[in-house]
Amino acid sequence: MTKKYPIMDAVNGKEKLLVLSITDKRGEMFDLVVPYINPATIFSNGFLKICAYEAMKRRLTLKDSHIQTTRKEREFVITSSMIASESYYSAANIDNIVVISADNVELYDSMKLALEDIISKIETTEKEIAKK
Repeated sequence: MTKKYPIMDAVNGKEKLLVLSITDKRGEMFDLVVPYINPATIFSNGFLKICAYEAMKRRLTLKDSHIQTTRKEREFVITSSMIASESYYSAANIDNIVVISADNVELYDSMKLALEDIISKIETTEKEIAKK
């Protein structure tokens, strides 16, 4: 069974990407990385529609959130996940839009590693479910 991961194809091809900073209704903040689309279309529609495996969600989290630390000792990590089902995001919740191009090699490399890890976990889980 082969699956298509449009966001992985875009990152592998070093296509132009759009990074949307979103604050959702619960006040949760994250960056949504999607293959490039004209931002004007998002605002003319009033929302952004994401199909399965078309976008990557990245958020900054505290590395050891369970440990009380002083501000200086805090370490943050980027946690990445893929949007696995059809999702809609309101244009009103988009705080910032950044266009990323192939010039940002380090960012593409970090996204590629994160996506490979996510895809291997998804496929391992699917194989385990198929065995049952």
